[in-house]
Amino acid sequence: MSTVFGRSVPVEPEGPQALPGAYQIRLTVDAKSLVQPLTLVMDPRVATTSQDLEKQFALEIKLAEGLQRANQATREIHEARAAGRIGEETERKLAGGGRRGGEDESGSGAPTLARVSGNLAQLISVVDSADAAPTAQASAAAEQTLAQLDELLKQWEAAKK
Repeated sequence: MSTVFGRSVPVEPEGPQALPGAYQIRLTVDAKSLVQPLTLVMDPRVATTSQDLEKQFALEIKLAEGLQRANQATREIHEARAAGRIGEETERKLAGGGRRGGEDESGSGAPTLARVSGNLAQLISVVDSADAAPTAQASAAAEQTLAQLDELLKQWEAAKK
């Protein structure tokens, strides 16, 4: 991977791959735009249907959006703690902060944003690991993890009041 000196490298996952189809690439420099058409085709060695690719893409989008929401809420929680608007216990309960993947120090298995974010990132990698529709297990795990995220976000909204 190439990177610019002094800047951070993007964290995995990078997001879903584009589906085969017709696209336009636009480059704008000094208010001047150039547009070039591009056709993205499926690798001819892969026999996956377009419907299966669309299912994969749709789930990856849901997971990536969930990861973005989790990361935004985590930033907000840490900022609120730094500003003294919430206590350490609330920060730890919602965002995580223990040494083991977001667990609190009691070792409870309660979901935290750190744990949910890790699960979402893993699920994106699992779903993106093959050119195929997501498995039933991956879809079920995604729904469970997204439900945990929704619950944590509700708790965060309540704590902000």
